[in-house]
Amino acid sequence: MRIFIFILLSLPLLAQSLKRDITEYFTRLYPDCKQVEVIFTDLPKNYESIELDKESSPILGKGSAIIPVYIKRNSKLNKWYINIKLNLYYEALVANRVIKKNEILDSTYFDKKIINFNSENGKLWTSKHPLNSKRSTSLIGKGEILKEECVEQIPTINAGDKILAEVNLNHVVVTADAVARQHGTEGEIIQIVCNNRIFKAKVIDSKKVQVE
Repeated sequence: MRIFIFILLSLPLLAQSLKRDITEYFTRLYPDCKQVEVIFTDLPKNYESIELDKESSPILGKGSAIIPVYIKRNSKLNKWYINIKLNLYYEALVANRVIKKNEILDSTYFDKKIINFNSENGKLWTSKHPLNSKRSTSLIGKGEILKEECVEQIPTINAGDKILAEVNLNHVVVTADAVARQHGTEGEIIQIVCNNRIFKAKVIDSKKVQVE
């Protein structure tokens, strides 16, 4: 369940309304986020009203954002920009043991924790994404947060596997023994060696590829 965190103490009512609008905007922008926390770092003074400019996009930084708003002073509406601190909390998977490179991943290797995570630190592998048929692309240390770049599909074919290569010649299917030079999953294009020549082929299953 997504939670809105509002820090409203000592804020004028108009600023409280603006904070709610900004929080709702980022909640829609980051649907996987469990909690959104917005903290004003500066606000204009002596205004009659202040509201979010919904036609313009915020400028995002690391843990911060510049928000376009409209302020009303002396009955005149003006465009303005305010700075906020932006904390985005996700339910992440944190390794409870060391995971070796190319090790098949299992949910029991991780603990679920709510963390403040910024997209500039990489792309988070959230707890809602299953780990079925996945393996690690690098060493993952104990206590390390799981990121998308650390996860890949377990290959259907591995480099060095002996496979059967199919090629369609004038509507006649010809097959030959080959060896994979790269690993790949179903549908991916990999390099193979057949009759001492290198070809590109699409992975069909664990035993067969189709020469492009």
